[in-house]
Amino acid sequence: MRLDSSALRFLDELGLPEQHPFVLMGDEDTDDDVQPTTFSNGNNNGIEECLFSNHGRLQQDGRQLFFGERVLKYLGVPVSQSAIPFFCEAAAATTHTTEQIQYVPNYPRNEKIVVEVESALEKLVTLLYTNVPVFLSVAQLLSRMLAPLVVLLTFGYFVIWQKNHHYHYHNQSHDQKPSRNVTLENKTTFYVVSVLGLLSSALLMVDLSYVYEFTRVPLVMLFCVMLSTIVHYSRSRKFLLTIVLPIVALATILVAGDLDLPNISDGFYFDASNNRSKAIVEEWPVENRIYSRGTPWILNGDMRTVIPWLLNSVDVLPHIRRWVPSDVPGDNEAVALDLFFPANGVYYSEKPIYIILHGLNGGSDEPFVQDFVSRQIAEGSTVAVMITRGFRNTPVVGENLPHFARTSDFEAAVRAIKRVSKDSQLIVGVGYSMGAITLANYVAKSGEICHLDVAVAISGALDTREQLSYERSKRIWQPLLARTMKNMLRKKFERKLLERLGRQRFISFIRSSNMASLDEHGMSPYHGFNSTVQYYAEMCAMGDMDLHEFNSYPSTVGRIADISIPLLTINALDDTVGAWRSLAGSDPSKLVHTGNGNLFILLTRHGGHVGWPTGWNPSYDAWQWMSNAAGSFALAVERTNKRK
Repeated sequence: MRLDSSALRFLDELGLPEQHPFVLMGDEDTDDDVQPTTFSNGNNNGIEECLFSNHGRLQQDGRQLFFGERVLKYLGVPVSQSAIPFFCEAAAATTHTTEQIQYVPNYPRNEKIVVEVESALEKLVTLLYTNVPVFLSVAQLLSRMLAPLVVLLTFGYFVIWQKNHHYHYHNQSHDQKPSRNVTLENKTTFYVVSVLGLLSSALLMVDLSYVYEFTRVPLVMLFCVMLSTIVHYSRSRKFLLTIVLPIVALATILVAGDLDLPNISDGFYFDASNNRSKAIVEEWPVENRIYSRGTPWILNGDMRTVIPWLLNSVDVLPHIRRWVPSDVPGDNEAVALDLFFPANGVYYSEKPIYIILHGLNGGSDEPFVQDFVSRQIAEGSTVAVMITRGFRNTPVVGENLPHFARTSDFEAAVRAIKRVSKDSQLIVGVGYSMGAITLANYVAKSGEICHLDVAVAISGALDTREQLSYERSKRIWQPLLARTMKNMLRKKFERKLLERLGRQRFISFIRSSNMASLDEHGMSPYHGFNSTVQYYAEMCAMGDMDLHEFNSYPSTVGRIADISIPLLTINALDDTVGAWRSLAGSDPSKLVHTGNGNLFILLTRHGGHVGWPTGWNPSYDAWQWMSNAAGSFALAVERTNKRK
């Protein structure tokens, strides 16, 4: 990508390294091996200046190289004080230092180290623990998504079968007794279709997402029609007693159970007593916060989550990668920051800068992230996507592995952008799913020293502790998410995890079947949290408040009351990945009045998880609705600021 001088100047002022400041790597766009270096002092009499004052920066072939002594030790490269200069914080020693670079070949980036911790039998058990929940989750998800189609096809089969039966009956000779084989052309097909239809209609009747969508009564009636149709056409009492009756009994038991349906209303919540909030809402077009063009043939939250992923296609845009060193003393880590400029390569300082936090297991190439990026750079904005520490093949040098209660990496990235932006330039944070949780947490924890001007959290949560009791997500969605997350952690950090967790806890970690279990046995103990509840409490904006007791709190209690910038949360009540109770507390109308009234909550009745498909062909608009909602809210804040 050819950059204009304005963009080059912006990058120069940003001052972030092109390579990881603690690991010397090849081209970051490839899977080139890490090339750690050793240095020898030409006269062994010391050095004139500390070569490592900027995280170990040297020049080679006109290119800046970055490394650290810890990297060499981590990779097992011998470190000799006579061969490698002292890593100092100030200038030291004398003169005439010569850098002799020696490459240690074939050290792959975050090399996987095979650790044998299980016997053959234990490996078999782990294999079952790992794969069976994923298989069951896929089966449950597919059965729920296909259930309406199966019911429709079953009724269609009965109509066709009835016509064929009527034709064969009336075309037999009057003295010929009707044949059972003619009446039931294919008994096996009839029984299979009947069972599938009855099970699917029962599933619709007891599944939370369909009950939320259509209410219980119509679905019970549909089940009764299916049952009566099967009884009417079936000629086998044995089939009815041994197959149909148990299904009916089980469905009756399940339908009598309680479903945790949302008891809060969809709509837009804000503090109308706050004049600035009121002005922002006046500037925000109503059509950008109403989800009214949902895809008609997508029937529930699961579909609104999955189908956009399957159908939407977004081109991956070119980017410039820079590295943001951690501000935490002694951390010696850095996160990747992928920068996207408008197609003409110009940096427009009068346009907003967006800083994006991607979802769990994601990166800057996530389709919905690319959708937002493409729309904003088309308007002249610059967009930066921060890659979560250790994700997308980025290295972690030391022991501080990724976890989602950490906000310091994002704060460092925002501070770097803030440092080079104009005073009047809007800095906007946008987060998706897990990134939305981190974004809201950062805004709440940073309070008055927040370096953003506005933030939009999409499909996130304000209280992730509620996820621990959301059983549907644990069964259907979390096994898939946990497997991807666990595979990444094992592939890159297995030895570190084993050393800190210990053998038994490590085995429990690799056998985790959902995200809650993974966090209980892996993330929480590894990072020193006393429990998963404590980890989740530190992860979210409302984590310092007692669960289910928000109604008893005054508006000044908790870090949620410390929000100092406009924070918009966008969620769908039919989100089947996140618990609806985690979205906005028990009363969003009261929650938005906390603190100074800087919290805005948009709850749509439909939309799924990072979905919101629109039109008959959802791939045409892709993620337009949620991208426009986030972008237009930011511009509404910008216009409000200019009116002051």
